[in-house]
Amino acid sequence: MDIAVQTLSTPHRNITVLDAPGHRDFIPNMISGASQADCALLVVGASTGEFEAGFDRGGQTREHVVLVRSLGVNQIVAAINKLDLVCFVFCFPPLGDAPDSPF
Repeated sequence: MDIAVQTLSTPHRNITVLDAPGHRDFIPNMISGASQADCALLVVGASTGEFEAGFDRGGQTREHVVLVRSLGVNQIVAAINKLDLVCFVFCFPPLGDAPDSPF
């Protein structure tokens, strides 16, 4: 499996997006993609068990973060996928439930 490459240009920037697979079998491809990166987008699944396993010692998510950081990438954006599969609770009460809410 190869790294997907897409480029786009704005008046002030040339942007190259590299999509490197994260599966354990394709780590060499991920390394070659990450070695060219200025920043990284890490997509993490929120499914119960999958999220926790990724961050446990030896978890793939954790390994990817350590690897990308060791390649000199200092900016990592984490995108959480599959939030609809878990009970996601906001840190603030819903509108209408707050004590002095105008709603």
